[in-house]
Amino acid sequence: MKRKQLREELKKIKDPRREAGQRHSIDVVLMLTIMATMSGYLGYRAIGDFSKRYKNELISYLSIEKKRVPAFTTIRRVLMGIEYEKFTEIFESWMGSYIQKKNHQWVSIDGKAIKGTKQKEEDLKLAHLVSFFSSDSEAILLEVPLS
Repeated sequence: MKRKQLREELKKIKDPRREAGQRHSIDVVLMLTIMATMSGYLGYRAIGDFSKRYKNELISYLSIEKKRVPAFTTIRRVLMGIEYEKFTEIFESWMGSYIQKKNHQWVSIDGKAIKGTKQKEEDLKLAHLVSFFSSDSEAILLEVPLS
């Protein structure tokens, strides 16, 4: 099975914002939201805080052309207006390209910075690990290192 790229899949979601004045595409806002949520930043303002805290890393990783990250108000506007059924369908399909879920098995996703959290500006390249865990079989289904 061919593995899907989540960011490309997220582009299929209809953007609820009007086109005039948009600085960030929907895939950037949703990727940032997923990354923030997996890092424990919950809520619009918290996701905005994540965005500010990791601004330079996000600009580089997500190849943001305008060198600005979305404000929490933009994040809020997108999340309040997207079709969650479509988002869920895309996310589950993407996840399914990495792991095979049986019936209605619950799969937990967890991300960790291997050497701890970023403490200083020189700690820009910490190794990270994302794990997929099956609650039913109590087994790690997949671990993906990110650097």
